[in-house]
Amino acid sequence: MGPNRMSTSTSSFKRYIRSVILIAMLVMALTAISFVSATEILIRTKVIPNDIFTWHLERFLSGNSQNVVFGDSHTSYGIRLPGFQNLSYPEDKVLIMELKVFNYFADIQPGRVIIQAENYAFAPGQQSVPPRTADLFTTKDSRFHLWMFTDLHKDFIGDYWKLLFNGGFKNTFTPRPNGGLTRVEKFSWQDEIYSIRVEQVEGYVAGAGRRPGNAPEETRSAGSYHRMLEFLTSRGAEVCLAGMPLPRLLTNSMREIPEFQLSVDFFETLAAQYRIRYVDLSEAIADTTLFLEAEHLNETGAEEFCPLLEAACFRATQSNQPSS
Repeated sequence: MGPNRMSTSTSSFKRYIRSVILIAMLVMALTAISFVSATEILIRTKVIPNDIFTWHLERFLSGNSQNVVFGDSHTSYGIRLPGFQNLSYPEDKVLIMELKVFNYFADIQPGRVIIQAENYAFAPGQQSVPPRTADLFTTKDSRFHLWMFTDLHKDFIGDYWKLLFNGGFKNTFTPRPNGGLTRVEKFSWQDEIYSIRVEQVEGYVAGAGRRPGNAPEETRSAGSYHRMLEFLTSRGAEVCLAGMPLPRLLTNSMREIPEFQLSVDFFETLAAQYRIRYVDLSEAIADTTLFLEAEHLNETGAEEFCPLLEAACFRATQSNQPSS
């Protein structure tokens, strides 16, 4: 074999190797793109509709309503007002509500805003720093990112695929079109013995970080309320601080504890300072069949309550507006 033929053969072999490598790289790239696309579709079509936190975060990042509700599970289950986006989420503390208010309205002019105002907001257990996931609410401008690369999902992608092939995604919550959640009832008040109700009340009043301290104005929550109201009222928002309904058995027990009244006094002073409305609707619903358990309204209860809430917060201002 002559030198020219050997050179040609070597050159051909190199071209072949390069072609194989390029094809392999192309196949790997197409596989990666296909996997990323399929995983992103999986997250958006299966995970987000069934994972209530991801669903809620997506609503927050993509929302544009001027009228918004902020709160925890009480407002998430209990408020479904037409024309309002409900950005409440179970276990949201006031410090997280503040984070949401500032980031949601960073580029949106606030209109009517309902902020939950409960006495347990000043309990010691409610003053802790928000969890790391709260940082996800600071990225509102990045609403078109790929979910699979976020901290919320990247460590669970394998689990998502396993769930898909092992029975699918299920939950006990039904997301509402305007935000907020509907939860399946745990039990009927009418079918449970009185001792269970008393146990729930004692747990609410004395435990689970619910009992407020005797100096609400010195808590982190108080600072958050002040900053939210200063921010919203300075931008012309019509704000309503709202205390949600509780069963009569619970409100009767709370009246006997001075710290709960101190919290009401704080909200009344706060409302006067910022010239907004505070409505204590803790006793607005007397029928215990309208509650899920000792704290939250059920779906029928939410339907009964919302007209009362809207009237208490905004009806007077509506009547003062000129008719069109």
